[in-house]
Amino acid sequence: IADNTILVYTSDHGAMTGIDGVSYGQKRHPNDESARVPFLIRWPGRIPAGRDLDTLASTMDVLPTLAALAGVEGELEGSDSGAYLASLEGTNLAPFLLDDAEGVPEPEAVFLSHPSNMNNRGSRHEIVWRAIVTKDYTYAVTEDGEHRLWKNGEGYQEPNLLDDPAYRETRIDLWNKLDALMDTTERPYYEQWFANAAEREVKAWNAEHGLGEGDADREAGKAFVFDLSKSEPAAGVSD
Repeated sequence: IADNTILVYTSDHGAMTGIDGVSYGQKRHPNDESARVPFLIRWPGRIPAGRDLDTLASTMDVLPTLAALAGVEGELEGSDSGAYLASLEGTNLAPFLLDDAEGVPEPEAVFLSHPSNMNNRGSRHEIVWRAIVTKDYTYAVTEDGEHRLWKNGEGYQEPNLLDDPAYRETRIDLWNKLDALMDTTERPYYEQWFANAAEREVKAWNAEHGLGEGDADREAGKAFVFDLSKSEPAAGVSD
């Protein structure tokens, strides 16, 4: 069994541990300390041992990748499960793990978000944000405007480059790419969530946005979905 089992070691989130003044094990931030998690995978005889990949990846990629490694796509073809698997936004990273990725384009970006504080249950409430991670940058915005622009590297994510005029075009480019990512990873699911979420979740969402405790109006809450346009950097930025 050990030689024919795909073993994955990962985690659900990191912890801020003092970064940006967040002094305890809080997640819900676009910082590496919060958002990055390990992903170690073992499959003797199939996945080469000792490799360290720098391919961009997110938790959305885990299911399509494992399904591909297990070879279940053919078995599920024509079924509801097969249709669901094909509809997933995650990327199949199996070719990169198997060292068989010639001609396969690498993912160019990863989408991150903290969409709501409705399930914090008394924990401190954090900013609501959306972010894009590329190999070179992490760029995060809130509905109050741009939040962070960091160069990615081996050390801490500093400084925040939003005020550096040399990165104005970088910010515009990353904002546009984030907008495109939201078109596939988030916006298509708004209607589905408001239609199918448990009533307690709808009440929590509505309460967070000032509609009152116990308000389960599924239409009213739609007015408060994330508005990326409020953070667009092109307006009001000087060189």
